[in-house]
Amino acid sequence: LQPIERHICPQLTITRFAHALHELKKYVISIAEFLLNKPGAIMQAACNDPRKRTVKSRQGEVPLIVKPLKTGHKLECQCAFYNAVGICQDTRAVTEDLQCLPKYLEEIRKFQRKRAPGVNLTGAFNS
Repeated sequence: LQPIERHICPQLTITRFAHALHELKKYVISIAEFLLNKPGAIMQAACNDPRKRTVKSRQGEVPLIVKPLKTGHKLECQCAFYNAVGICQDTRAVTEDLQCLPKYLEEIRKFQRKRAPGVNLTGAFNS
């Protein structure tokens, strides 16, 4: 067997990445809007932290918990999408509910600089 020589056009790779970010933005925002407009989908959690929320699962499972980290305005979620990407429709919807979207996006930018410089997920949200 001979190795297959592969050539990747850098411009094509950037184009595909930009398209993926655009699709991610559309998906996250559309589900976040759905959650925001569905009565009872986002509720304050029964705890001492007024920023902690439960978010109704779209699969009819146990509600997800979206909670703030100990410092800053970054939120975390239990869903697989959040665990894979570090941002999800649930956290996006809760930032709208808490009226802290600009501060949340700044936290995401700080997180990105540490985790993956050169990748701009928040650019997808702002475009």
